[in-house]
This record gives sequence, C-alpha cells and structure tokens, in this order.
Amino acid sequence: MDLASLLAIPSLHLRPPIDPLLAAAPSLLLLVLFLLPPSRFLSAALLPPLLLLALYPPLAYTTGDPGADFALASTNFQRCLIALDRFLFTDNLETTFIKPGQTGAPKGWRRIWWAVENTMLQRGVGTKWEVRNVPKGGRKLSRVNFTITRLGRAIVAFLVFDIVSAYMQRGDYFKQRVQFVDLPFAERQFNSVCVGIASSVAMFILYDVICAVSVGLGVWSPEESADLFGSPRVLTSLRNFWGSFWHQCFRRVFESPVHFLLTSLSLPRSSLPANLLALFIPFTLSALQHAYAVYAMNRTGLRTFLFFFIQPVGLIAEALVQRMAKGLGVEMESSMARMAGTCWMVTWLLWAGPLFFDDLVQAGMWEKKPPFNLTEGLLSGNWANK
Repeated sequence: MDLASLLAIPSLHLRPPIDPLLAAAPSLLLLVLFLLPPSRFLSAALLPPLLLLALYPPLAYTTGDPGADFALASTNFQRCLIALDRFLFTDNLETTFIKPGQTGAPKGWRRIWWAVENTMLQRGVGTKWEVRNVPKGGRKLSRVNFTITRLGRAIVAFLVFDIVSAYMQRGDYFKQRVQFVDLPFAERQFNSVCVGIASSVAMFILYDVICAVSVGLGVWSPEESADLFGSPRVLTSLRNFWGSFWHQCFRRVFESPVHFLLTSLSLPRSSLPANLLALFIPFTLSALQHAYAVYAMNRTGLRTFLFFFIQPVGLIAEALVQRMAKGLGVEMESSMARMAGTCWMVTWLLWAGPLFFDDLVQAGMWEKKPPFNLTEGLLSGNWANK
C-alpha cells in the first residue's frame, strides 16, 4: 500500500477541483493565530487543524494546472513551517516580529495589518527579524524611481523568459517525447540551463511586479522591498549561491528549528555537531517541501528530495577543498580562485540539477503554453500560442 492509499488520497487523475476557500484556508487560519491574544494553549489547539488544512488539500484536489498545483503545495508547506516557527520555536512573538522602534506588537486595528504582514512576509525585510544576506539593492530609491525601475526590469526579464519559453515549447524533451538520459550530453546541459533560467526568471518577474505595484500604491516602501536575488558577483562558490545569491525566502523557517534544537540540547554554536545540524536540517526541510510539491503534481518526488538533500555534501566538499587550498597558500579572493569556485558551482548544479528539473518536466510543468509568446510569434506567426 502506498502513501496515497494509506491517507485515502485520490489518484492523480481522479482529484476534483479545489475550492478557492479551501485553498486559502491555511493562510486565513494562520492570520487568525496572529490576531488572537498570545496563548500557548490556543496555539497548540489550532496548530494541528492548520497543518491538516495545509497538507491534505493539495494532495486530494487539483487546480487543473501542474504549475499551480506545485505552487499551492509549496505555499501550504511554507504556511506549516511559518506556523511552527512563530508559535512553537519563537519565545515571544509579540516582541520578535516587529519593526525597529517598536517595543511590541501593535494594538487595535493596526494589529490586523501586523498579522497580515507576518502571515505573508518570509524574509522580514525592514523588520527586527530580517534574515541574513538579503540584497540591499533598490532600498534607497524614491517611490517613483523604484516603481519605474522594477517595472522596467520585469519587462526585460519577460523578454528573456519569452525566448527561453519559445525554445522549451518546441523541444521534444519538454513535450515528454524523449527521456532526459536519452538526450546528447550537450543538449542535456542546455536544457538544464533553460529550466533554471525559466524557473528563476519567472519568480523574478512575479516578485518585481508585486513590489512595483505595492510600492507604487503606497502599501510598502522601497526599504521594505529588497531585491529577490543577490548580485551575480557573489556566484563564486556553492555556499554563496545558496547563502547569498538565492532568494532567502525560506531561510527563517528552515533555520528556526536548528536554533530551537541547539538551545534545547545546549550545544555550542561553533561545535561540529551544531554546524552539521545547521547544514543538514535546513536542506532536509527544503527537500521535504519541494518533494511534497512535486508529489502533489504527479505522485513522484524522490529525485527532487535527493537534489536538495545532497546539497550539504557539495558544501562540505567545497569547504574541505577550500581549507586545503588555504593551507597551500592559495589566496581565496584572487581572480583565479574565484573563477575556479564559479566553475565548481556550475558543474555541481548541472550535475545535480536534473534530479529536480526532470521531475518538474515529467510532471508537465511546462506543457501548458503561455497565452502570448512574442518570440514564437516572430518565428512562426503564432502570437497567441494556439
């Protein structure tokens, strides 16, 4: 008996459409938790139904689109981690999740906006709990300049996405007509790069448009809308890729169980066991989140789990080589050392990436054509992708 049968989860092709209210239920219940007076009893009572409402619906229902199914499942998993972070691993919610200058959570109607922000914000930009290594770019711009800059960047990013998408819509691999392992080596690597670009650029566009609209309407300030990704200049190691360049949206919820565990076990933060826990626990949680989202799409996800789970192995290998190089007198900030680090990072991600990317392709993530494709229109006259 598989997991789906054990939990009485409908098979992939028998799932009914999900009700919008059910899809929003985890976020609404999390919002209620923030609005309620601080109480360990209430938190303990409401956490189990929140976890159930978050984790079961993406497996039992469908949005009708694999990409949307992935996004819903991933978001709901995040809602679970946010709830555990805020109401289990944090000692004092009211004095932790606030902005500089505040001594406690707002009262009255202002508490509603505080609850909304802490339900949705993941990096804590502009707050006392802002996570490490959030990019600083764009925070000093005026509201008008910020809005124009972000919209302009989104347009450029859309053109990049449009070109990559046109290639993917034409490729036999992305139409699932050929297996990844059957492709020539060069085509495998090129397809991996295309999936990486399409995935990251899609996130970039969505984030920049949301920030531009929110800042333009006065909902947020430029200081609260940091760039999603770091500078490409930091891409000189695998450690920098995950720790400084990638979006850091999940950093708080992935690291809070580590801090809780180290405090509970009284482990020194600089000890080897503490460093290993700080490395493996976040990537294991990331592996579970992404594998769960892929499982919601097509009842697979083992390879996705492995992709994230083995990242600490690459990071440990990198650290050992760097230590050996330093011992031999290599200057790690030299151009040659930085170039070698970049080559290693690219090699590792191209080697491990297909574990994750191929799961997404086989689930049909890119089967649905965008409603409009400029590149395809220029090439074939098929502007509407019909």
